[in-house]
This record gives sequence, C-alpha cells and structure tokens, in this order.
Amino acid sequence: MEKDWQLITEALQQLPALTDWEKGFAESVLGQLAKGYYLSPKQTETVEKIQARHSPENLERKAQWEAEWDDDKRKVAKVCASYYLTAGYYTRLATSIIEDEGFVPSEKQYKAMCENKYAQKVLAATFAEAIYPVGSVVSFRASAPYAAQQHKSGAVVLKAGDGVVVSAAKGAKVYEVLPIGGVKPLKVEERHLKKFRQPKKK
Repeated sequence: MEKDWQLITEALQQLPALTDWEKGFAESVLGQLAKGYYLSPKQTETVEKIQARHSPENLERKAQWEAEWDDDKRKVAKVCASYYLTAGYYTRLATSIIEDEGFVPSEKQYKAMCENKYAQKVLAATFAEAIYPVGSVVSFRASAPYAAQQHKSGAVVLKAGDGVVVSAAKGAKVYEVLPIGGVKPLKVEERHLKKFRQPKKK
C-alpha cells in the first residue's frame, strides 16, 4: 500500500523532543522526500518507530517514569553502572549515570541495565548483609587471590561492603581486610573469605 508521504513529512516535522540521532534521521528522510524519492522499507519502519516512540501515550509514560525516578532507583542504577563500567558494557549509559546527577535513564534503559540476571546478582551481593562484620577475624580460602593467600595468620575485617562489586558471582561483596602482622589492607571478595579458626596445637 502506497504511503501518504505528506503525512509522514508533517508528522516528523511536528515530533517534539527528538534525540540527536532521530533529528539527523528526520532531516535525512525529509530531504529525500523533498526531492521526490520514496523511502525504503527499512526507512519507513524507522519512521513509524519514531512516531510510536513520541506518541501521546508514550510521552505520558515517559513523564510518569521521570516523576517516579527517586533516590532508590538512582542508587540501584549507580551500583549497576559501576559494575558495567568495569565489565565494559553499557559504558555510555553507565558514564552518564555516574557523572551526571541530573541524568534520568529511560525506563527501557534502566530495565535493560538493572533487571538482567547479571545485574540482579550484583545488586544482591551489594545489598546483602555482610557475613563477616567489621572487627571479625577471617582467613583466606584457597580460591583467594595470590596476594591474600600469603597471609596464613588470618586478617581483621576493616570494612564490609567496601568498594564496587565487579563480579556477578555469588559472594562478590567486597571487603577491606588487614592481614594480621601486615601493614597494608587488601580488598577481597566475600567468597574468598572464611571464619578464622585457631590452628590446633600439636
């Protein structure tokens, strides 16, 4: 069915709050239409997606989402953004969330970055109650980093939940511990720690 290109032209010209990419695309297709050319099926599909994205219903939902944006959602978004900056995904979005306090991701962006299975594991590790409270004595598991394994006398927990969770593995909460007899604190994930037990006397 032949499209009414005049209606498409008027619709594109009247759409509010286009993104920079959408503005560039709109200018391109408007120039193409002005010269009397037809749009390709792919271009037509993109035009329709832009129109749908800026429909009254979607604009109302966008306004509602921005009104619902609060400190709790921002806290969750920052945890996920910090993780993904380390992982190397969603970097542009993550950078905006970390560096711009006034930035509000779209509902689609938020759900994509914060509601996937990896983000859920990171959030669980971040907000879970620490197994080893500050001041407790722990020892290092065989899976701990090499630098930690050198300290056989155990360590004292200085901070629990200190630092960005960089792994989606269970027990990825980050601790700062001071090896007994050591002078330099170490960052160790909870999964690499265990309760200290005094060696049995021979």
